[in-house]
Amino acid sequence: MNKLYVFLVFFLGISLNAFSVEFFFTSSPTGKGKTLNKLKFSTSMTGLSHTAIYIPQACHDNSNREKPNLIRLCNEDDQEQGLVVSFDFTLQKELNLFFMALKKSEFFYGTYKKGSLPSKLSKKDISEMDSLLIEKYSYLKDEEIYEKQKRKLEDLGLNDFSSYIVLDELIERSPSKENLKNILNENDIKLSLINRNKILKIANYVFKKKITKTGLSRRSVSWGISYYKSIWSVTYPTTKIEDKAIIDYINSEWKNKKANLVSYNCVTPIMAISRILFGEKPKKPSLVSLPYPLLKRIVSKVFKEKTHQRKNSFMSFYPKLETKISKVTYPIPTTFKQAPKMVRFYKKYQGRFNNNINIDLNLLKISTKLKDLKGLEDLYRRKDSLFKMEKALNIMNFRFDNNQIRNEGIVWDDILKVKDLKSKILINYKLYKKKYSLLKRN
Repeated sequence: MNKLYVFLVFFLGISLNAFSVEFFFTSSPTGKGKTLNKLKFSTSMTGLSHTAIYIPQACHDNSNREKPNLIRLCNEDDQEQGLVVSFDFTLQKELNLFFMALKKSEFFYGTYKKGSLPSKLSKKDISEMDSLLIEKYSYLKDEEIYEKQKRKLEDLGLNDFSSYIVLDELIERSPSKENLKNILNENDIKLSLINRNKILKIANYVFKKKITKTGLSRRSVSWGISYYKSIWSVTYPTTKIEDKAIIDYINSEWKNKKANLVSYNCVTPIMAISRILFGEKPKKPSLVSLPYPLLKRIVSKVFKEKTHQRKNSFMSFYPKLETKISKVTYPIPTTFKQAPKMVRFYKKYQGRFNNNINIDLNLLKISTKLKDLKGLEDLYRRKDSLFKMEKALNIMNFRFDNNQIRNEGIVWDDILKVKDLKSKILINYKLYKKKYSLLKRN
């Protein structure tokens, strides 16, 4: 299995550039989003619900027990490099930690690996995933978190044993008025309407935040996020110095008491990181921090402003996995089919070579000495051809996981097609570069 995984990563690696940060933006789990968090997509209106960032040269720092979530710049001895850092208000509220760093494969697939993804996940499977997460990242283990929620019943005057039974059963089945009614009838328990609503409120918080009896789990740390959401990303090459500056800032946010759901949430630190990366001065957080304005800003900086444009910048799309999931889990998976054309930016900026060529051609446009117009037309034809090939490659890549899930195993023909198309793209890009260099020299 390890050899298979290495083989897959070699040909289908999630990131085409080993030294690039990747800004992640995830869809709302219901596919709708709140009114103030709408996206202007080319077809549907869909909300973004979360942001995170991948840092290629980041590793876990286990040197400080009081700050177990810290990260550091990797060194040559580190075999596995690169972490996805996700900020979450619940981490701060329950554990006094504002962020957590995961491996890229953990961020996307949880305990599973690319190429061996499950076709279905039962409630038991998901519970095992939660347990493995808490076991691996032991600082998430804290039985007091669940007990604290149970004590809220006492504060509400519901301190009898039957109330604890109702809460446990409600979380087990998933909180709803119908389930609560059935539980009360089965156990011959009588509760007033007010007390029913109080228990439902507590149960909903525990259920949605994935507070288990042993600690804080999946929902609040973006573990296996692709089972529930689609993800769009912007890849931007960085230097070691820039990665170090980003890591230093993230560590300064290890415990942020200002964290809240509106003005200092998962978006706020990513916005600050983008300002560091683009050489801008720190700025006070907005009154409301939303993912879409951040996505729009990063796209504008990376692809439109010449001072920040870098070769090998591009956008990617990762569709929600088609793994069938038990209905009594949270969050609820996206309920409608999503396609990359939903994001208007993605259409234009997908493809690493496509954006490299755009930068080249912009340089030629500003040249007043260019006389070989036929040569320029040839470059544009080659650009269109490469864009079509990269678009086809992107479709193959984001279909790969779901093809494997549908077939309950690796579709080797997919691997060969991806390999052949990558080779064809590389050959055509080299031919383009020769033509470009000749035209530029002339």
